[in-house]
Amino acid sequence: MDRTPSLIERAIARMRMAADAATGDGFSPARGMAAVQWPVAIALAAVIALGPLLTLIGASAIERDARREAAAVIAQAAPRVAAATASRAARASLRSATYEAPVAVWLDRVARVLPADARIAVMRRRGATIDLQLSTPDPDRLRGALRREPMLAGFREVDQRRAGAVLLVTLRRTVG
Repeated sequence: MDRTPSLIERAIARMRMAADAATGDGFSPARGMAAVQWPVAIALAAVIALGPLLTLIGASAIERDARREAAAVIAQAAPRVAAATASRAARASLRSATYEAPVAVWLDRVARVLPADARIAVMRRRGATIDLQLSTPDPDRLRGALRREPMLAGFREVDQRRAGAVLLVTLRRTVG
């Protein structure tokens, strides 16, 4: 079988010929191999060492470019993102105002079902929550009266404390 020499074998053969031509005398296998092995070994080591190094340098350059592009896209999109966020907040506020009853309606419903000895002390709306503070001498009778109105079923008791001869019962409901 006739085998073609590999690329490395051909490079070594050319280096041998170059070494022979430089020395002027005949080829000595020991001297030719020593002259050829070191440059080949150094070149091979350099190629092996440079591969990962060049990969790291290339990856760093690609990462730097990608970060720069991402920063540019974020800066360009920031006004649109802010406008979309403001629009969503405005829509949520309008939705809440449209679909949820105003505080006056809640106040009217609570006033209708309260027992005769109970009073509304405070009612306030903060964002999506309605706080209702009622004064009563009997909190159990108050709870029973509030349960009879289906619209008030979402109110949960969050606090109860004594204020003189009456108890202050605080109820809270999240709307929206």
